[in-house]
Amino acid sequence: MAIYVSEWAKLTFSALKMNRVEISLYDVVKSTGERKDVFKFTYGGRRYDRLSLSEKIRAGMEVSELMKRLTGRNYPVFVDNMESVDDLNNVRPTGQVIMAKCVSGAPLAVRPVRPIPVAEQKAA
Repeated sequence: MAIYVSEWAKLTFSALKMNRVEISLYDVVKSTGERKDVFKFTYGGRRYDRLSLSEKIRAGMEVSELMKRLTGRNYPVFVDNMESVDDLNNVRPTGQVIMAKCVSGAPLAVRPVRPIPVAEQKAA
């Protein structure tokens, strides 16, 4: 039975594969061995409610990419509090990402982080 559950889990969760985020949809009750439906979300093996703000933002970016992949839609993503994130190396956004960052004493500015050359736009 344990081999069946293990293979079932591999097939079920293959579409949910992300870089550092893991989602559990069931737990096994130790006393009875039965499967119990849950929704547990971890980042780097740590529970979501124990993460720092920057880790929550990085985890959220991974989950937004998962949702885009599962739905086949490419929605823009708005990320607030980017001043607390040092990097987004765990995820490669597939669409438009709008990042809001508070910079003390700076005037309001809207600018692309990485301009896309015209040749790349036509190829896409």
